[in-house]
Amino acid sequence: MNYRTLGRTGLRVSEISLGTVSLGADYGLPAPGEFGRPERRDAVRVIHEAAEAGINLFDTAPAYGEAEALLGEALARRDDCFVATKVSLPSKTSAVPLRDQIMASLEKSLRAVRREALDLVQIHNATVEVLQAGDVLRILDDARRAGKLRFVGVSIYTDEEALAAIQTNAVDMIQIGYSILDQRKAKTVLPVARRHNVGILTRSALLKGVLSAK
Repeated sequence: MNYRTLGRTGLRVSEISLGTVSLGADYGLPAPGEFGRPERRDAVRVIHEAAEAGINLFDTAPAYGEAEALLGEALARRDDCFVATKVSLPSKTSAVPLRDQIMASLEKSLRAVRREALDLVQIHNATVEVLQAGDVLRILDDARRAGKLRFVGVSIYTDEEALAAIQTNAVDMIQIGYSILDQRKAKTVLPVARRHNVGILTRSALLKGVLSAK
């Protein structure tokens, strides 16, 4: 397995990471013959085998069903693996204060992954509006100072969102969609991220299985 440094985090991560949405929730394109979500023991085995193969970065989220808990179970005895989880955009209609919503999400993730601090926390589907407002980023920075997490990232879709994240100077890494069919961000986002030493994590390399052999 090859490893590289994830931007300014300084983390030495495997070039191949394991996304866990399909382990913890129904995901992908329904088709005859698909197995669907694996049994818990099989999901844990997949994580074990990935770690044994040298993968040391695992991406997850509270929105991925049981995925965080599966990682907590599978990696409980390992200190050589990094977990990148997320916080969802807070509800605008909730009576619960923004800070309380985010801190509750972080505490729940900490319990699920069985760690004292979260390695990476990404704003899930971050928007330009949220990034420019800065409230969520400030709360995550406070949580970092309190020892709840180590690094802050975002998961985005558009170039505008990625560039807005970089401009905040508060984001250590960005997760983008990237595949053989869509490499536009190699020209629009990656050079800017490189100049600011912001790490890049790619997802959907096989487009939910469309580009796989199955």
